[in-house]
Amino acid sequence: MLASLAYSFLNGWLADFGSSRSLCWWVGVEPIVEL
Repeated sequence: MLASLAYSFLNGWLADFGSSRSLCWWVGVEPIVEL
């Protein structure tokens, strides 16, 4: 679970280089990863 969270977070952050959009992306994807 932690690996999936870290993976999705890093992918989202690197894709947008820490922009606010990546945060919104992670918040949207994180629940899906949990499921």
